[in-house]
Amino acid sequence: VSTQSTGVGLADETVRIISLDTSDCLTPLSTQALPARPESLCIVEMGQQDESWTSSSTMFLNIGLSIGVLLRTVMDSVTGELSDTRTRYLGTRAVKLFRIPMHGRCSPRHLHVGPG
Repeated sequence: VSTQSTGVGLADETVRIISLDTSDCLTPLSTQALPARPESLCIVEMGQQDESWTSSSTMFLNIGLSIGVLLRTVMDSVTGELSDTRTRYLGTRAVKLFRIPMHGRCSPRHLHVGPG
């Protein structure tokens, strides 16, 4: 992932995007409130190709929550701005996210963890 920022999940049920740029390191770029405590985060760049063979890529911040919900949010790789959050209920257990290499790129995979 070629971004100058990273995401941090906090116990106050928020995710913060912070800068990793040497000129303003650790400066907060954006914040997203969550419905529950974040269990894991995974930032991935996903590409697509349209009918004219033009390829583009979009950064996604995937957030696994402690209540079994997966959030996928579009993340601007330059500004760190978060938008267009999609929600998917996966079950009652916490969602752990992992980056798995596939076809030379990383893809997010989820796993439920916790009791019963």
